[in-house]
Amino acid sequence: MARINLEGSYGTLEVSFNGGAVSSDALDVNVNGEVVLNGVTVSVTGVSTDSTSSSPWTYQKSMPKPQLELRYEYAADGKVSKISAVDQTGTDWATYGPEKYVVEYKYDDVGRLVRKVVRDNPSEDNSTRYESDYTFDGMGRLIRERIWRYDWEKDRMIVTQDTQTKYDLGGNPTEIKFYDAYGWAYTETRTYARGYQITDTTFSQRTGVTATTSGSFTYDTNNNMLTSKGVDIKITSGNVQLAYRENWTFEFDRKNRMINFTHSGTNLVRHIWYDGKGRVWQRWT
Repeated sequence: MARINLEGSYGTLEVSFNGGAVSSDALDVNVNGEVVLNGVTVSVTGVSTDSTSSSPWTYQKSMPKPQLELRYEYAADGKVSKISAVDQTGTDWATYGPEKYVVEYKYDDVGRLVRKVVRDNPSEDNSTRYESDYTFDGMGRLIRERIWRYDWEKDRMIVTQDTQTKYDLGGNPTEIKFYDAYGWAYTETRTYARGYQITDTTFSQRTGVTATTSGSFTYDTNNNMLTSKGVDIKITSGNVQLAYRENWTFEFDRKNRMINFTHSGTNLVRHIWYDGKGRVWQRWT
């Protein structure tokens, strides 16, 4: 007599049958809800369940495992400290070990993310593939974000993107400088009204980089933004896109709640509905 435990809708089902070892993959359920082994009905010796439901026990065959499984580790304060993508098939273990890649997160003393590192399995290869670091000013505002990647020819990490931001006294970002692997690429300058309402963005860029804008920022009498300004920034040679923003259109109800929004790249209108307490209960995206 042998047994196989199966996980079902309401608990664990123990199936008994005579014969040698059989994989649970050979088990199925017929139209009468009976467990079948290779076409022959087998006896059910017991059902263990945590559910008080009177519904019949339902067996569902297990799906095959995916190739990659994500595993999470947490720091003492509950923040994610590491995510590992683990190979479930074992195909590449000889080369890389079970972990295909690992993402590590580092935080400062006040809990802000300051570093993110992507690497191969650290037990066999310590070369970092990608890295991001974040710098904040004394008021907790993000003033610099850099993205690095490992350069095999130079055998070191190089900066591929560097974004530096300046703010006004009200905390609005007024100047954003972007650098790529070749140096300064463009600067975005933002202007505001009423201390918070963005009214325009202008761009300056190096030779060989183009910045094409579309639309403008407009507002209704209640200061709700009705339209936004779009931009497409590219390196002319090779048509490499550095930044892209659609120009959006928004619609509000009498309570100043957004109810519709769309952008220039599509005719699809997204809708938002609210319940009687003013909470979003449905949204089309």
